[in-house]
This record gives sequence, structure tokens and C-alpha cells, in this order.
Amino acid sequence: MRAHSGHSDLQRECLVTIGSLAYKSESRKARLVKLGAGDAVVSALANHADLSKVQEEGLWSAGNLSAGSEALKARFFETRISAAILHSLSSNCSNANVQKTGLICIGNLSNGSDARCDTFMGQGAALACVAALTTHAHNADVQSYG
Repeated sequence: MRAHSGHSDLQRECLVTIGSLAYKSESRKARLVKLGAGDAVVSALANHADLSKVQEEGLWSAGNLSAGSEALKARFFETRISAAILHSLSSNCSNANVQKTGLICIGNLSNGSDARCDTFMGQGAALACVAALTTHAHNADVQSYG
């Protein structure tokens, strides 16, 4: 992903692969994070902030990587994923899928750690959540994760 960081279609496809590999497998998640998948997700989100399809897949991958053990969440959190998630939410306010998936990521990573919750809150997560809920007041998916 590093060699082709500017190629949005390739980044999106790689994010789909990361998310699929991470789905419901603690051992694969751990290996992916160890190999740098967390940093790759953060980089793709940052490099393609204006492309909703990359954001959707990046947040989906992040959601799968962050649904794991406390040790794995802590290691993934070190990649600066919290700032990337919040930036994605603020850059894609009108996209309900980005909002829903970003809220899932915040929930996954916040669960079980006051320190991670405090980091998110300090970075503006409460405002991002309220904005998502307000903007998508009639979207049941966004409402259920907010």
C-alpha cells in the first residue's frame, strides 16, 4: 500500500482485504497489526480523505481490527487511528455509511479503556457523534451506533 499510496482504487481494494482478513479472527488481527495494517489504514484514510469509498472501506477495516482483545486494541490505538477516524467523520458528514462505520470504530476502541475514551473525548468525539446523529436523524443505522 505504501508504494501506491496515491492510487485510490488500489487502496480501497487493499482495505477491503485487510477488513476481510481481520473479520472475527483474533490471531489474524494480531498478525495484521504487527505487519503494519493499522498504519496502512491510517495512511489510506489520510491520503484519500475526500473519497468516501476509501473512507468507508478504511473505517470498516478499522472496525474489524478494533473489535478484539484489550492488548490488540491498545496496539492498534497507537497508530493514531483515533484522529484518522474523527477526521474521516468530519470530512464526510453527509455520508451515512462513513458516519455509521466511524461510530462503530469509536465504540469498539473506547470499550474497555478509560484512557482511550479520554483520548477520543479530547479529540472531539462527542461533537462528532452529536453531528452524526443530528445530520442523519432518520437513518436507523447511524442512530443505533451513535
